[in-house]
Amino acid sequence: MMPELIVVIFLAVLGASIGSFLNVVIYRLPRGESIVSPPSRCPTCERWIRWYENVPVLSYLALRGRCAGCKTPISPRYALVELITAVLFVAIYDALYLSHMHPWFNGAMATWPLMAGHLILLAVLVVCSAIDIEFYLIDIRITYFAMMAGALMWMSVPAAHLAKIDGLGDNAAMILAGLTGAVIGMIIRRRIVFKNTPNPEQQELPEQLGEENVSELKKNESAKPKSKPKSNANAWQVAGLAIFAFGSICLIVWAILGEHDKYSFAMRALAYVGWAFLAIILGGIPQRQSDREIVQAIEEEKSFARITALKEFAGLLPIIIGFLVGVFAIHASPALENVVRKIYELKIGAFTPFVGLSYALAGIFLTSTFGWAVRILFTLGFGKEAMGAGDIYILAAIGAIAGTFVAIVGFFIGSVIGVFGIVVLLLWKTSRALSYGPWIAIGAWICLLFYNPIFNYLRPAGAMMLHLFTGNEGK
Repeated sequence: MMPELIVVIFLAVLGASIGSFLNVVIYRLPRGESIVSPPSRCPTCERWIRWYENVPVLSYLALRGRCAGCKTPISPRYALVELITAVLFVAIYDALYLSHMHPWFNGAMATWPLMAGHLILLAVLVVCSAIDIEFYLIDIRITYFAMMAGALMWMSVPAAHLAKIDGLGDNAAMILAGLTGAVIGMIIRRRIVFKNTPNPEQQELPEQLGEENVSELKKNESAKPKSKPKSNANAWQVAGLAIFAFGSICLIVWAILGEHDKYSFAMRALAYVGWAFLAIILGGIPQRQSDREIVQAIEEEKSFARITALKEFAGLLPIIIGFLVGVFAIHASPALENVVRKIYELKIGAFTPFVGLSYALAGIFLTSTFGWAVRILFTLGFGKEAMGAGDIYILAAIGAIAGTFVAIVGFFIGSVIGVFGIVVLLLWKTSRALSYGPWIAIGAWICLLFYNPIFNYLRPAGAMMLHLFTGNEGK
């Protein structure tokens, strides 16, 4: 119990500390500011925040949710992000190592890169969700970071452990060649096809605020009145955060003291999911100008939504063609297949880096293909944007680290949870807009926590689909 206790406490403190940094990312990236410098300051009076005023959660409660200088209320989002990140970090350790809910995680020494990757993924999902709730956009630089982390994570897993994971099997050489072709196609797409013009999806649906919107945002923020509020103006927020903090501590203690059989964990996992759901609801309650703007933007884009979808499909053709060329090249040349297989199986010390890299690339490619297919087909069918382009990057980030299964199944779970979330949010706000990123994140979260039962339930259907499309029997 003692080693587990130390690890859980460490992860809780680490999660809260990283959550504090995530708040910097959430605030500064959409505003075009550096996340490195200057040091943290109050956005109203621009007073530098002392280190003892920046202790996760505790400082917020000690300051009663107000700036120590100008007494302006501090958004409860800061403490909320710190708390939920701490809970997520503890919960994923509980699921993967204490309760053994995922077949990949056998032995901490061999699987620590996978654990590190999942912690990075959770942090990225928190950032993407918070920004999406506030601005209805995804900063794709964050998702690129997760994809690169996923590639490094998989390449760092020892070969002996990778061999235990159902991988690419007999089709490894073909898939690796196809993925290589897809990467080459992506480079051609960026460097040649769209060298002098923006990519279609970036031109029509920017994934970042852009200089004009950043300037407008800063102008609106600076125009807000800076008069000192009443001392009890945000008392309810502080009280609510105190209750949320107490509940978070209870969850962490439960992870330490609770039983770790599948039934006891199922109860804890439902609490973990409920806590993440509550965090999304609390973050989505405030009325924002972006709620109206996104609805207006979607309505304005209706007239050319189908044209945009066709442009996006045309923009993806170099990647699709590159993948197909790679696959057909392997079929046409046994000698090339032999060379690619040797590269795939190349062993460097205790590692087979190209096997791991292939896992990450396969996750990115398959989930991106699924996401773009959903976006393009449903946009063509309904005549309006069916799914944000940024949500596809979230799926790719999940696929790179947690795998295609978690990303795609999480997408469908998130769709159901998202409908319920919208119904709950309608109690406080009237906006018809839906930030889908947070619901994809919570869907993936559910899939990670309940990986074994969900996978075992869906496995027969997956084996049938595999046999239908490839003629191979699923394992």
